[in-house]
Amino acid sequence: MATALFIPLDDRPCTARFPQSLAAIAGTTLQVPPLEWLGNPTRAARLRDLHTWVESRVSASPLLLLSLDTWIYGGLIPSRQSRAPQSQLAHHWERLCALKASHPELVIHGFATLQRISDSHDATEEQSYWAQYGREIHHLSACEHQQQVEPSPAGAQALLAAQQAVPVDIVADYRALRARNYALLEQMVQGVADGLLASLTLGCDDGTTYGWNVQERQALAAHIQQLGLEERVWMYPGADELAHTLVARVLAPTPLRVQIHWTHPEQADAVTRYEGIPLSATLAAQARAAGVVLVTDEPDARLWIHNPTEMPQRDQYLEREVPPLTYAPEQVAQALERLLTAGLPVALADVRFANGGDLPLLQALEEQQLLFRLRGYSAWNTAGNTLGTALAWLKLAHSFSDSEAHLRFLIERYADDGWYQGHLRQQLCAHYSEPVTLNACVKAIAFLNDQFRNWQPQWVHWGIETLEIARFAFPWKRFFEVDLRACLKMRGGVPASGPQCLEHSPVPPSAVTGYETGH
Repeated sequence: MATALFIPLDDRPCTARFPQSLAAIAGTTLQVPPLEWLGNPTRAARLRDLHTWVESRVSASPLLLLSLDTWIYGGLIPSRQSRAPQSQLAHHWERLCALKASHPELVIHGFATLQRISDSHDATEEQSYWAQYGREIHHLSACEHQQQVEPSPAGAQALLAAQQAVPVDIVADYRALRARNYALLEQMVQGVADGLLASLTLGCDDGTTYGWNVQERQALAAHIQQLGLEERVWMYPGADELAHTLVARVLAPTPLRVQIHWTHPEQADAVTRYEGIPLSATLAAQARAAGVVLVTDEPDARLWIHNPTEMPQRDQYLEREVPPLTYAPEQVAQALERLLTAGLPVALADVRFANGGDLPLLQALEEQQLLFRLRGYSAWNTAGNTLGTALAWLKLAHSFSDSEAHLRFLIERYADDGWYQGHLRQQLCAHYSEPVTLNACVKAIAFLNDQFRNWQPQWVHWGIETLEIARFAFPWKRFFEVDLRACLKMRGGVPASGPQCLEHSPVPPSAVTGYETGH
């Protein structure tokens, strides 16, 4: 399949561009609508335009990878904030049913999220009352669920106090919105049973141990099992990486046998920060969704998981002042080198921290000139995000051999997941809500170009003549995520093919704080 239609979750690079980069490794072009049509924290997607865009193209490209949160709500953030009535949301679902009826040859792979319950007083991505009652709602949700499964006098007292902390009308409103979303998720599952969807991937966004979201997940799992859809509906912790695993499963359908190596195997079952389940369980769920079989012998490829030396897992940005326990990164790099010499593809999933790569390990890989020998590197946001991307990438890299697409994505992930999230972000801003500036972009570009020059002995060996940052921007006007693009000029003076080298962002300048170098 040379092309496919793709409707992303929203306009962020991790949800809109990363899947394109992964598909490019497989030689497939994902056709994506203009980014300004997609959702973000300040706007919902232009649904009428998106629906028309898909309908006008399905005859030529009868494969659709579809964010159902976008198709129905207008994106991830709108799915949390929308107050649209059930009838309006049902109309968007019916339009998808009509599209399939008009084009029975159309294959639709959908993905959607089971809504999180944020433990914060930040209403930026939530209902307006989250600013005052967000943490209290999260606590009430957990207390109510825990008291149902583990009743105790102390739990009853905690639940009563939690109930008194949030106005009854706010609780009723929020629970009604969650019920509306749960009904839509059940309808999506039924859509698989009815043949509307070829498959459905459900992400449990920012999972916890207890809460209404956990109860919804358990009820959905029972519903999926009752319908016998376990091999066509996948549900696991994650959100932003759902399209990554979907791309791997659809474009490389043959299962890949992967052997896992851990930096700290004794911590494999530890519960990571944003999943609410053991890391080994997150790994198993992500592997199953991507079409990866975890094996102990006769593998096709290997994945090194650089897991935490201590628990609970640390958020590298939020807990920047807490010194981590030390270890010997050069020993990990040497172990990786031994794997690389064994002749099978090796990828690295760095989940030592949430939100960014482990710099001592990156520096050890650089010193031993191993950076460009890996067949994937991921270290972004949550453990689920990182593992989903690494497994999808490893599967595609094993099945296909587009070295230019692989090299570009590898370089961008080292620069973004590793150096930006692991170091630069902490240098550029002191707190989460600090406004971004053009000066921050310029500093970041200069720093990352210096890093590229340090790697020159390695990238020259792989046929790259010049390597520079082509674009650095903050698409949501915050320091959390960046739109970072590298320009590779391959030996012979011709820029490497692909959208990352020459394309300018279609987002209006007023919507992005960023800098284009002109490459």
